[in-house]
Amino acid sequence: MKRGTPPVRVVPSSTQPGVNEVTNVAGNFYDKHGSSNPIVKRLMARFHTDVTTALQDLPHGSVLDVGCGEGVSTRALAKRLESHFVGVDLELPVLHHAKESVPDGLVCAASIYELPFPSGSFDTCLATEVLEHLDDPARALHELARVARFGLVVTVPREPWWRLGNMLRGAYLGSWGNTPGHIQHWSYRSFTRFLTAEFDEVEATTSAMWNLGVVRI
Repeated sequence: MKRGTPPVRVVPSSTQPGVNEVTNVAGNFYDKHGSSNPIVKRLMARFHTDVTTALQDLPHGSVLDVGCGEGVSTRALAKRLESHFVGVDLELPVLHHAKESVPDGLVCAASIYELPFPSGSFDTCLATEVLEHLDDPARALHELARVARFGLVVTVPREPWWRLGNMLRGAYLGSWGNTPGHIQHWSYRSFTRFLTAEFDEVEATTSAMWNLGVVRI
């Protein structure tokens, strides 16, 4: 982000965004990236470190970040890796802020189900906190694999700890802590089974509140 630019604030999609605000899935607008809570800050720092390590284990000269949002995680990873990042998301206002976050990267609007790139266009594809929103995550994984030459890095919330964390902060109590927009739910074991059912070479681990998978193609 340009020096002196105020941080982006994520607001509900039902809200008219103001200056330096972007919308997210309805009800899902907890800004964990901008939180001042020391526990949340530690969790996010560990998350970015673990994703960086996962990317470093694969060829990562070029990385497609699908579901990049406002580009906060993309920016954090770009600072740690000498990689060329391309960001993809569905919402143009979000991509505008992603471009500000990673001025040296490229961004475009596209669906994870139909990525506008030839097969093998990127060394590695990255999707953090995306698959849990999808009605057909297996189809999305195979589309990511189509445009990747060497592998995928994917993360999803780790259940039931994600819901418990929400409930401890008093969020989404009426839905037992389920974040609005999350329609897929994986424990570490079920996420590992999901990945190994689709691909042969899979390494699965956890990163605090997330499941993290590395797929080698």
